[in-house]
Amino acid sequence: GPVLHRQYSPPGQVAAGGYRAPLFQLLVKSNFNVKFVGTQNNNPTTWLPSTYHEGHSGYRIDQIATGFLSWVNSVPSPDIILLLIGTNDYGQQYATATATNRLDQLIWLIATNRPNAKLVVANATLRTDNSAYESQLQAGYNRFIPGIVAKHAALGHQVSFVDLHAALGAGDLIDGLHPNQSGYDKMAAVWSKAII
Repeated sequence: GPVLHRQYSPPGQVAAGGYRAPLFQLLVKSNFNVKFVGTQNNNPTTWLPSTYHEGHSGYRIDQIATGFLSWVNSVPSPDIILLLIGTNDYGQQYATATATNRLDQLIWLIATNRPNAKLVVANATLRTDNSAYESQLQAGYNRFIPGIVAKHAALGHQVSFVDLHAALGAGDLIDGLHPNQSGYDKMAAVWSKAII
């Protein structure tokens, strides 16, 4: 069924579709009927039959939270929601001390408004462009995400955690922040395993 994607988009230096293109292939090979949903339709590929997504380049957690209900209410109800968020909060140095609180509230917003959707929450991927931001992300954000997700799961929310940070190395980044194609392929493998 429909999959609502939330991702940041690279500046177009890798194959169009980011991780969505290899994810689509992996899921179809596993006999899933895949339809991506979202209000965004940029960066399409010629062969990818489902090019919609809800990736907003540069958006912080609060900005995704502000737009979520409007976006999700205007598309077919997703069966699965993939959430990768938080890097921009640190890149913009936006109230980083409360980033985990905002993530907690966003998960609550998604889980209570789309209780039948399975929400897969990832930690922030590796940053090699700024060692201070990477250190802050690890110490103040990523290490808390499994616990936040576990708390929601204990409340009966259909939420699970995936470790994207561990999946990508420095060689999987095109600019120290955004993945290159090998990075997107590795992300797709992690998302696919979680979905399956």
